[in-house]
Amino acid sequence: MKKKLIIIIVIIISLLLIIVGIAINPTKKEKPKEEDIPKEITTEEYDNVRNSIFDEISNVESYLIEEIPIIDIDSLSNEKKTKYILDLIYSQKHEKKIKKEAVIKESKKHFINVELYEKSIKENDKILYNYNSGVYERKTSSTSTCKLNKTIEDDQYNKDTWTVKERIYFIKIDLKDIEKLNYVVEVYKSYEDCINSNNKLIKKDNNIATITTEEYDSIKEKLSVYNYSFINKNGRFYLKSTKSE
Repeated sequence: MKKKLIIIIVIIISLLLIIVGIAINPTKKEKPKEEDIPKEITTEEYDNVRNSIFDEISNVESYLIEEIPIIDIDSLSNEKKTKYILDLIYSQKHEKKIKKEAVIKESKKHFINVELYEKSIKENDKILYNYNSGVYERKTSSTSTCKLNKTIEDDQYNKDTWTVKERIYFIKIDLKDIEKLNYVVEVYKSYEDCINSNNKLIKKDNNIATITTEEYDSIKEKLSVYNYSFINKNGRFYLKSTKSE
């Protein structure tokens, strides 16, 4: 009987020691990485960051125009992300040959996650960038005839996010008579409509390669409103999505 009692006491003491040990040494939680913690920008930084955000929006509207709306930037293929970076570098430097290292460096400014597409990139069945031995070479020009125009309606910043609201339309301009500078201007709600010449909102034939304020006001309520959402990653804001309301 004494033997059993001693065993029970030993078991109880062991359990108590385990419980006390857990209380004294709780499981350590892994600290978030410094780069994952949103860093609030200062008043002095505000204008520069805001300008960089509007620059990124303009770049997306120029070089990812066919992808808008983008539900999640991470859902884009590595080929499309790589093409975007190559288009940016080419537009800035106008150098036909772009080294892989330069693409990697630039990509870190625009995407949280990206792996380079190390193959030739085509557009409309033609090679736009040829890839060989770590070098991308521009072979032809982009052929899109549709451009995105917009009016900015709002932008909001907080520590974690920055959101810009725009009303968007797509415009196609054809120079009909070069001597008289006579243009045919067509306006569409979506890029797909613009490419396929469907559902025109405006069509006019004159010497002005844009639409007037009155013409814009007449179609304003038919246009889509897009929210560009950016997330803060250690003081740098990355585009997350462009969603229509």
